[in-house]
Amino acid sequence: MKMQKLQKYGLQWRYDINQSSSIDEMSVVLKQQSGLLFLGYIEVHPIWGTYADVRYTLDDKKNRYSLLVPQYFYAEEFEEAIQPFRIAKLLQILREGYKFPKNAFKEDKNYYRMSFTTVLKNLMEKGTPIDADIMKDLFFKLEIPQVVLAGYYRKRPFLYVNEQTYNALPEQWTVQDLFSIHQNYYQQQRQFREQLWYDIAEAR
Repeated sequence: MKMQKLQKYGLQWRYDINQSSSIDEMSVVLKQQSGLLFLGYIEVHPIWGTYADVRYTLDDKKNRYSLLVPQYFYAEEFEEAIQPFRIAKLLQILREGYKFPKNAFKEDKNYYRMSFTTVLKNLMEKGTPIDADIMKDLFFKLEIPQVVLAGYYRKRPFLYVNEQTYNALPEQWTVQDLFSIHQNYYQQQRQFREQLWYDIAEAR
């Protein structure tokens, strides 16, 4: 296994990504200099970019042992692996500040609902390789129970936000605007999911 190097969380790591025809099946092995091995799968966050969703430790024989709490290993070095997939283009569009119209939301009981298919229609008509379902998957990473949700309604992908979130959004909003409203929550969740890497660095 030819592993590449990266410097993260105060330590040098080695990693190897198993390229796949499906991003859902793209695994990555992380190795610490001490010999610790971890296995995860490549995921994409709309704000923080690529990361490994690490669910297992591995022994010398590659036997898997589940982590009690899956950990997220964020690294821009993983972005090269997602370039063949449409999600890379969508991530770029969001990073460039793509604006969603607030008036695309429709009131729906306890939430305001926005159709990804409708708001992305202009990009699709320009020939941009956009997939509303993949955009839904990106926004799924920003879910907060009963506050921000990404799911399906009548087999079409939608974003749902509660009234407080809706009122806080500007008339033309970006994914960064949505993130900023609940930034404290997202930062706390990230810290919780990265704690193992900091613990390993502190133990060295």
